Amino acid sequence: MRKLIFFICFFIDCTALFAEDNFRLRGKFSDLNNDTLLVSYAAKEGERSGEVKLKVPVTNGEFAFCADLDEAKKAHFMLKSKTDQSDKSDFYLFIVPDESVVIEGTMEDFSIDGTAFYKDLAQETLVQKPFIDELKAIEKRYKMLLKAEGADKNLLNTERNKEMEAVNKRYEKVAYEYVKRHPDKEATVDMLLSLDFHYILKGIELLTPEVRNGRFSGYIDNLSRFVKVATRSIEASGKIKEGTEAPDFTLKDDRGNDFTLSSLRGKYVVLDFWGSWCKWCIAGFPKMKELYAKCKDRVEFVGIDCQDTDGEWRAVLKDAQLPWLQVFSGDRNIDAEYGVTAYPYKVVIAPDGKILKLFTGESSEFYAYIKRLIK
Repeated sequence: MRKLIFFICFFIDCTALFAEDNFRLRGKFSDLNNDTLLVSYAAKEGERSGEVKLKVPVTNGEFAFCADLDEAKKAHFMLKSKTDQSDKSDFYLFIVPDESVVIEGTMEDFSIDGTAFYKDLAQETLVQKPFIDELKAIEKRYKMLLKAEGADKNLLNTERNKEMEAVNKRYEKVAYEYVKRHPDKEATVDMLLSLDFHYILKGIELLTPEVRNGRFSGYIDNLSRFVKVATRSIEASGKIKEGTEAPDFTLKDDRGNDFTLSSLRGKYVVLDFWGSWCKWCIAGFPKMKELYAKCKDRVEFVGIDCQDTDGEWRAVLKDAQLPWLQVFSGDRNIDAEYGVTAYPYKVVIAPDGKILKLFTGESSEFYAYIKRLIK
């Protein structure tokens, strides 16, 4: 019989034990010694405001924490000492109210055990493991071949992607069959993101009402909204091209006034799609300010906040003090209409309303392009 395990909750800058906590986790990883796990999850599923961030001490590879949850959350675990993203130093795990879990192994490969939900989740991971192992083997072989003298990186990359795509296609079919066979299991929700993108909504529809409306309802609703918006973005991305007309829109600015894009006809315009949750967007603001100061007489900047609450948007505006026009997309999802699939995303528009250039990410090419444009 297993010994009774007492769980200690480690919170930001303090350690405390709360009787009302309804989730408990204990872990032991053989590849860790003394470190800190940074754990984060949304305080309210689908909202980025009030994100819960915990610092969980790791002592001789062992760690534990507990939480008081009102619904299931997808938690992110990151090792504080690891900053090299090429080194596996993070993982995601559902944390669920009225459940306890024990995880053992390594950061990259660990077993799951615990109460009912986690026993079901452990069975699901057995379905995933053969495919994950295949993908790891492909990646390992690719890295080995890349070290060979005269290796053609582009050719090897193409071959690797082709092999991985074939594995993923097989896995997606197995995952869909798993969802069909286990629609009454909450752990099946974890399998939804393994489906082909276009089958995620079908997978959600297969779940029983008890699962859809239970502890995972917030996560499922948020996933459904994301898929619908992303689908619109993918469909629009094929239409939004350089040389095409920039879709017109009307949104509220930070003073509550209506702003219509077509009101800037006759001027060069930069649309900057960003969000409070996008670290690269925020990191790029200082450089954007420098550029704006040099070209504000020639180019109009319009910041478009995406996938935020009004409060999250205004908090960043107060802190960043951006001098150009800022508008709030809200439920309008203008980013989807422009085919935005990554952030920050910048659209340069000519005085005649046609799209001149599209830039994804915090790209130095964008700044060079604007400087050439205003010469």
